[in-house]
Amino acid sequence: MVTVANGWTLSDEEYGVLDEFLASIEHGEPMTLEELDGFFCALVAGPELVPPSEFIPEVFGGDAPPFRDMEEARKITDLLMRHWNGIANTMANGEIYMPYLLETEDGVATANEWAEGFMVGMSMRYDSWTPLVEDEEASVALIPVMAFAHEHDPDPELRPAPITPESRNKLITSMIMGLKAIYEYFKENANPIMHAPVQRGPKIGRNEPCPCGSGKKYKKCCGR
Repeated sequence: MVTVANGWTLSDEEYGVLDEFLASIEHGEPMTLEELDGFFCALVAGPELVPPSEFIPEVFGGDAPPFRDMEEARKITDLLMRHWNGIANTMANGEIYMPYLLETEDGVATANEWAEGFMVGMSMRYDSWTPLVEDEEASVALIPVMAFAHEHDPDPELRPAPITPESRNKLITSMIMGLKAIYEYFKENANPIMHAPVQRGPKIGRNEPCPCGSGKKYKKCCGR
C-alpha cells in the first residue's frame, strides 16, 4: 500500500504499527487507516465535541480493543491521539489538511474509505450537522464526500454518475478544500474546546476511565 498522506503527525513506521494493530483485530469491523483519517477529520471539523471514550470504540469495531498489556495500550492510544492532534492543529492554524489516502495496486487513490469514515464521524452527532446539511451554499462542501461514500452503493438512487480518473482527482481536490470550508463553517459557533488537542495516551492514569469506553478504570480494563 502506498500512501499519499502528509505524514505530519506520525512517521511511516508509526503508521505501520497502527495499521498492523488495526488489521489484527478479529472482532467487529475495525477501521483502516484511511477510514480512521476520514473519521477523525469529521470529528475535528464538526460542530460538537465527541469525547475519546465515545469515539475510540468505533475505531476498534465497536468493542474494547484487544490490548496485550499496558505498554501496548499506551502505544496505540498515543498514536491515535497524536494523529488526532495533527489534524486538529493543522486545521486550527488555517492550513490545508491533506487526507491520508491509500492507493490501489494500479496507483489510484479512490478516497472511498476516507469518505465512509467521514460519514461515520458525522453520524455520531448528525443532528448538529443539520445546519450545514440544510444550507444550500455550505452543503456543497459535502458533495465529494457523498459521491465517494456512495460510489458503489447498491441503491442506484444513491450512486453518483460514474467517476472518471480525471473527475476523481478533481473531486479529491474539492474534498480537501471542502474539509477546510466545513471546519470554518462551524468554527465561529463552536465550543472553545471543540478543536483543542486531545490528551495523549501516555498520560492515562491507572485510576482514570479506560479510553476504550468500557466505563471501567484503566487498571481494571485495558491497563491490566
